[in-house]
Amino acid sequence: MAGRTRWLLGAELLATGAIGGGLFALTGQGIIWVLGGVLGGAVACRIARARDAPAAPSARIRKTGQWLIGAAIGPGIASQRISVSPGVLALLAGGVLAILVASILVARMYSTLGTVDGLTAGMATLPGGIGVMPSVAAEYGRPVGLVAIVQSARMTVVLVMALVAFVFSGHGAGGAGRVEHKAMWPHSWPYVAGLLAGSLVAWWVAGKLHVPVPSLLGPLAFGCLLSLGLRAAGVAPQMLAAPYLQEILGQALLGITVGEYLAQRYRDGAGKLLGGIAGVVATCAIALLTAVGLAIVSPWSFLTSLLMVAPGGAPEMIVIAAATGGELTLVLAAQTGRQVIVNALMPVWIRLFSRFDRPG
Repeated sequence: MAGRTRWLLGAELLATGAIGGGLFALTGQGIIWVLGGVLGGAVACRIARARDAPAAPSARIRKTGQWLIGAAIGPGIASQRISVSPGVLALLAGGVLAILVASILVARMYSTLGTVDGLTAGMATLPGGIGVMPSVAAEYGRPVGLVAIVQSARMTVVLVMALVAFVFSGHGAGGAGRVEHKAMWPHSWPYVAGLLAGSLVAWWVAGKLHVPVPSLLGPLAFGCLLSLGLRAAGVAPQMLAAPYLQEILGQALLGITVGEYLAQRYRDGAGKLLGGIAGVVATCAIALLTAVGLAIVSPWSFLTSLLMVAPGGAPEMIVIAAATGGELTLVLAAQTGRQVIVNALMPVWIRLFSRFDRPG
């Protein structure tokens, strides 16, 4: 894969700061920096490509964002109290599986009605890690640019859809998502230093233990355990919040990666790309209907239901769930569970999607 020019990350952060700052000034919503990162990353990469500078997406940037977000959300997880019945958990599992089945059917239709092979269709539309699907496509000689752009379009559509639901649900109108007197950097420097350093070690340990998405789940677990320990020692819970600057940077880095993939060069024809985008829209529509059904038959709100079943990305949906003060633990379980299933069963998906090409 092509490299990256040295100034690209700086340009992405500058663009994200300008765009995200403008969006934040207009909305006052603390979660808007993810969308600012998407737009900033796409703009900076387009500028780099116009100057013939290499602008390959960076997995390290996304993992760094996951580290910052995981460490920030961990203390919030520690304050959650979850009491659900087996029937409700079965609904949650059913919603996650419904989206996976829907994405497989969408891939089948994409390969049948479009001009792409089954494996390309599956890698483009399956809701897994944004960095995993293009790499699998490259390994099997499939069009990486098509897969990367459709996958980033999926995450962008889901993000916008969740943000719109967030605002219209009432949370965004001065509620949980609006930032009010939130410190950019707290006075407790030792706590912040310990949180970030310890979560880095937890990331490394989680990787060694082959924990899925270790850059997110390792820091998240450490932040949760650190918060529980300090609260047991008598520290006030409000003193254990991560600095807002950490949340901003983590959200921005998550968004930048999506924008980088969205800006990749594409030369495989408009028909193939439009077919992939149509598949993304169909999957998101099914997720909306599933969320409506869950909201009717379960104790969850529509927004919580949508964040559980939305087809990724997992960190972005978890960030929005944290901003709502809702069922963060269940959203975390649903989103990471789906991503784990997709990535762990990759050989199964490859075999299944490859069979779509066989007649009869």
